[in-house]
Amino acid sequence: MLDRRRFISGASAVAAVVVAGCAESSDDSDPSSDDDGAGDETETGDDEATDGDEYPPGIDEESVDQQQVIETHFDELDGQSATYDFGFTDTSLEMGDEQHAMVEGDSVYHEWYGVEEKVIMTWSDGSDVYSKATDGQRESYFIPLEHPEVSDVRQDRFVEVMVEALEFEFEERTTLPDETPAVVITAEELAGEGGFQWRGVTDVQDVDASATVGTDGIIRSIEVAFTYGSDGDGEMEATYEVSNINETTVEESEWGEEAQANGVAFEVDESETALSFEMVNGDPIATESMLAVVTEVDDAVVTLESELTTGDTFSVSQTETGIDVVMNGEPDDGEVPDFVDLEIIEPDDLLRYQAGYVTA
Repeated sequence: MLDRRRFISGASAVAAVVVAGCAESSDDSDPSSDDDGAGDETETGDDEATDGDEYPPGIDEESVDQQQVIETHFDELDGQSATYDFGFTDTSLEMGDEQHAMVEGDSVYHEWYGVEEKVIMTWSDGSDVYSKATDGQRESYFIPLEHPEVSDVRQDRFVEVMVEALEFEFEERTTLPDETPAVVITAEELAGEGGFQWRGVTDVQDVDASATVGTDGIIRSIEVAFTYGSDGDGEMEATYEVSNINETTVEESEWGEEAQANGVAFEVDESETALSFEMVNGDPIATESMLAVVTEVDDAVVTLESELTTGDTFSVSQTETGIDVVMNGEPDDGEVPDFVDLEIIEPDDLLRYQAGYVTA
């Protein structure tokens, strides 16, 4: 399935992992420049830092119950406002990603993710959602077919996979910068033989991980590094941080009106043989733009032979020989894909549209 960050991860340089925090913002600039201290190191090494014998649910000095830690973390954050920072680097593939997201409740958020100057921003108020892509000099807007889930914005999958898959042990008590008592847990091996499924890695080895968990049960941070692959030649690092809990405010984006007026939007319909996409809003998409399509079993790249404007359509069908994409028409045969992931990138490498897991 298409990673919604493919536009970002195609950058040639590896980004440094950024930790940033911001309780209230409507600025579309790189949020990593506004350090509010959320990434300050915790005070460690003091066994009296927590109150009495208080521990996070599922953790004591003898054991770590991964499932209880995961469940408590999500339960405590459910419906809360918070700021989330996430980053990863894969030095072997020379790719990386940074994310900064402010979340209120279950559907309101403002998210930035990218590498260096390539950034995609998405804003949602629970009913409307808009996206803005920029390469530092140019901008484009699009309206996603569906709301990205808050669980994706919060990187819930990363938390669940890492806490469940790694053999964490109690390390020490600590105190967070906001004076919340916490504990540090660490891991140097997998919890089982199955490894884990995250970003397609296999044969995980040489694990070095730590997590800081408040006594309220919220995982404030995770840092993990590991090698992967049959020869162990893949190297990956990732960080995750939660801050400004109950102090994060999501303001309406300053570019929302422009995105609504000029953002590329499609409507999807289903025929007997294909999913059909009709462009219903937005500035024209240039000739020779790249249309990248991924289905459950295949992928294809089509170059637009003419400009794509409102009223134009393209249809995607799964055939025995691959993906069939037909402009302003429908394939003669084939089957409707279970889903379609889609990106449209103009010849000058500007992202014009992106949608993941599209169904009719």
